[in-house]
Amino acid sequence: MKFYHVLCLATIITAASSCGSAETQKAATAAPSPVKLSQFNDVEDVQKRLSAAGIGELRKWKGDGFGYLSSSPYFSFGEGELPDNMAYYLESDNANNIKKLKLVLNINTANKKTALSKFAETVEKTYNVLELPPSSEIVKAAVTGKATEIDKDTYTESIELEKSNIETWKFVIETK
Repeated sequence: MKFYHVLCLATIITAASSCGSAETQKAATAAPSPVKLSQFNDVEDVQKRLSAAGIGELRKWKGDGFGYLSSSPYFSFGEGELPDNMAYYLESDNANNIKKLKLVLNINTANKKTALSKFAETVEKTYNVLELPPSSEIVKAAVTGKATEIDKDTYTESIELEKSNIETWKFVIETK
């Protein structure tokens, strides 16, 4: 009886360790495929380029168990106790490429027009440093504070509004 239990246990262990075909095991350990927006396949290069846009150096690309993230420190501008500020955020579900870039503007002062102008200027710099063709519709939406989205072949780009205690505008580029 004991020999039978040992034999069954050995069979279960052997079966568990060889679960799946060789193709299934290889696919599970393979690197993720590149994203469609080619610039987003080189995380370090994007970090370096965005750091040169003038609002701060992006922090190390790191995972937290839910995904990967890099951000710049807040770049403050304007007057007042709590000035307006902007920051970049890069996000992904894997370490090898970027899925989403966000430029976030928090308007904390009464000078919305100046804040949106600075935001639009940084949107244009973002296009330039990433060597992407600037969208005049997106830049206009950024300066006027109008939510909009444009779908392109390899990515979508948008200007989004998030309202809470403050007004937050986001310029988002998301690869397909």
